[in-house]
Amino acid sequence: MKKLLAAIVAVAMILSLTAVPAFATTRDVVTFSADSVTAAPGETVQVVVRIDGDYECHGLTVKAETDTSVLTVESHENGEVLGGVPGGSFAMVDVTPEGYVSVGVMCATTPFSGSGTLVIINYRVADDAQPGTYDVHLNVTKFINMPLNGPQTDIEFTTEDGSVTVEAEVVTPEPTEEP
Repeated sequence: MKKLLAAIVAVAMILSLTAVPAFATTRDVVTFSADSVTAAPGETVQVVVRIDGDYECHGLTVKAETDTSVLTVESHENGEVLGGVPGGSFAMVDVTPEGYVSVGVMCATTPFSGSGTLVIINYRVADDAQPGTYDVHLNVTKFINMPLNGPQTDIEFTTEDGSVTVEAEVVTPEPTEEP
């Protein structure tokens, strides 16, 4: 009887050291990124904010922060990732009082996932913008998985900021008549 019990305990110990594939999931780090574009003073440019990776998200808050004295939000539209948020969930894109674009998602039960476009932002470059590169900084303050009756966990992510490079206005001299 003691030998049988010892064998059962040995097998149980060996199995406890083995990862069962159904429970051992690995996920890539999710990346939030924004385009880098070039414009002249007075032009409107489009910056696409994307998400890429394997995740299941119940809560997300991300802001695209810029120098609002140079870049003004003219409009924005949801990308296909926000369009795929499950029914009964809340997804909103808005412009904050500071002039930043803010994306918020809250899924009560079913999480959202998927790689692709999160939001498309149209910025107007100020007429008096000085040549230079102006960052589009992605500030992710919440990116969580919170299954029903389960613990809330932060989802690992990285950000790749974009930018708008304002080029000097090219002035073409008007032809003059030769005497």
